[in-house]
Amino acid sequence: MTDTTNGIRPTWVDDELFPFESHFIEVDGHTVHYVDEGAGPTLVLLHGNPTWSFLWREVISALRGEFRCIALDYPGFGLSTARPGYRYLPEEHADVVTGFIDALGLSGVTLVGQDWGGPIGLAAALRRPGVFDRFVLVNTWAWPVNGILHFEAFARIVGGLPMRVLVRQFNLLVNAFIPTGHQRRKPTAAEMSHYRHALDTAERRQACAVLPGRTLGSRAFLAEVESGLVSLAHLPTLIIWGDADIAFRSQERERLQEVFPKHETVIVKGAGTYVESDAPDEFVAAIRTWTALDENRRRRSHERAGEAELVERGTDRRP
Repeated sequence: MTDTTNGIRPTWVDDELFPFESHFIEVDGHTVHYVDEGAGPTLVLLHGNPTWSFLWREVISALRGEFRCIALDYPGFGLSTARPGYRYLPEEHADVVTGFIDALGLSGVTLVGQDWGGPIGLAAALRRPGVFDRFVLVNTWAWPVNGILHFEAFARIVGGLPMRVLVRQFNLLVNAFIPTGHQRRKPTAAEMSHYRHALDTAERRQACAVLPGRTLGSRAFLAEVESGLVSLAHLPTLIIWGDADIAFRSQERERLQEVFPKHETVIVKGAGTYVESDAPDEFVAAIRTWTALDENRRRRSHERAGEAELVERGTDRRP
């Protein structure tokens, strides 16, 4: 059984497969597990469903020499424990992520949001203006999808009561979503074990059972995120997209491209929903290349601003 109530890393976590120090912090009564590796510009990596910070292990291993990589587990996921009465709603997860950002005193953050990590992270960015200065959005969305047949069918079937029962009893989301979300490679038995262990009881699996139905049920939350996107649209954004994903389609990618005009897009051919795990080398290369280009653009902008200031001073006749 996964018991992280006292901030204890369970013995089933393989130190070679997940070679990071586990940290635990209390946020609004929850015990939140996270890893914090490396130094440099800060990446906050937010997972979706039914994954946890384990999803990012290869990305963290590759980038921690250049970035500070922080990946947390939402309450009820991974090694985090929810306080009593928590409903595992995305709007609640956004509250926890916001509290986590505050608790660590983070600034200059690049959000890396996959699946539910997109709207959850963007909601946190809206609540803390100025803390986030770049986005990496990965097979995700940020608006209500009610009335769209593709999402209506998913939410009503996978989020319906019969499926929720199967999820709670048989860990169905892990056993179905993780393999189908990897199209370029097959997850190993050890990897599957880590996803299963993280949701190893019916009570723990309530966290992942809730989210499919919230695709429609959290319409007000998603509308709030959508309405705030105009205030975030000026920020540099990298869109990384696995084009073999059966959940998020080219329509969602194209809308993100419209929302964030300062975007670069990298399409990872043949990759599924969990592109950061399915094709980690290409994912890492995309972040490295884009970050270097963005840093160069910022440097040139600062240089031009400095030159303009010198010119202005040189023409200023006041004593």
